[in-house]
Amino acid sequence: MCIVRLLLSWYKQQTIQVKWGTNYSPPFTVTNGVKQWGVLSPYLFPVYLDELSIQLGSARVGCTVENMVVNHLMFADDICVFSPSISGLQCLPNICGDYAAEHEITFNCNKTIGVLFCPKKYKQRDPSNVFLNGVRGQFFDQVKYLGVWKNASLKDDSDIQRQVKSLYCAANKLRGTFDQCSPAVKNTLFRAYCVPVYACLLWSKCTQTSMKHLRAAYNNAYRIMHYIPRNVSVRPHQVSHCDRTFDAVLRNNLYRFCIRCTSSSNFLIRSLHMSDAFYKSSFFSIIQHSYMVKAECSSCS
Repeated sequence: MCIVRLLLSWYKQQTIQVKWGTNYSPPFTVTNGVKQWGVLSPYLFPVYLDELSIQLGSARVGCTVENMVVNHLMFADDICVFSPSISGLQCLPNICGDYAAEHEITFNCNKTIGVLFCPKKYKQRDPSNVFLNGVRGQFFDQVKYLGVWKNASLKDDSDIQRQVKSLYCAANKLRGTFDQCSPAVKNTLFRAYCVPVYACLLWSKCTQTSMKHLRAAYNNAYRIMHYIPRNVSVRPHQVSHCDRTFDAVLRNNLYRFCIRCTSSSNFLIRSLHMSDAFYKSSFFSIIQHSYMVKAECSSCS
C-alpha cells in the first residue's frame, strides 16, 4: 500500500520543463501519458493495460498461431492491433475505446495510423471504414513501428534506406566529435554505433540494389572513421584490426537471433518457430544460409 501511495504522490506532483538550447520553460504539471525515459514506465504501462490485453485476447478475433489468438502487441506506450479482415479489425478498436472510456485513458486518434497488407492475388479492400472513438482511421502505404518501416508490399527496401542514412549520420557525427581520439577508441565507437545494424534480422524481402547500397554505406562509414580513401579497400584494415565485414555482421546477428528464438520460453515465439508458415517463408531460407555459412566457418577454423 505504501508503494501505491508513493507512486500516486510521485505522478501527481511531478512537474516538467521544456529545454530549448540553454533556455528552460516554466514548470508545468502533467496529468496523463507515459513518462518518457522513466525507469518504471516499461513496468507500470503493462500493469495498467494488462486487463485490456486480456479483453483483446478473449475476443477471439484476429490472427491465429497454433490455435492461439494473436491480435495485438504492446510495447512501451504503443499498442498494435491486427486482423485478417476489416470487420475483425474494427472489433479490436471498439474494445480499446470501451476500455479507454472506462479507465479514463485517451487514445491519440491523430497519431493512430494503419497499413493494409494485401497480396496481389486478392482484391484490394477499402479500410477507411475503421473507426477509433468515432474518428476515421488513417491508412498509409507504409508505417513506422518501433523505428522500423513496413509497407503494404512487405518489402524492406524503405527500412534499408533508413539504415543507410543512419550509418552515414552516425559516422560523420562520431568523426566530428571524436576526431582526436586514438584508433582503438574509434574502433570501439564504430562497433557500438555502426555495427549493430538495427532490424537487419527482419529483412527477408528486398532488392540486391538496396543491399548493395547498404554494404557501400557500411564500408564508407568505416572509411570516414579511419580516414581511408574511397578508392582503397577497407578489407585489409578490417582484418588487421579484427573488425567484422558487412556480410559477417549480418550473418552473426542473424545466427544469434536464431539461437535466441530456438531457446526462448515464450509460447508465441516457439509456436511461430515451429509452424509450417515459418519453414515456408523466405526468412527461413536466409536462416538456412546463415547456419550453413556459420558451420563452414567453424569447420575451417
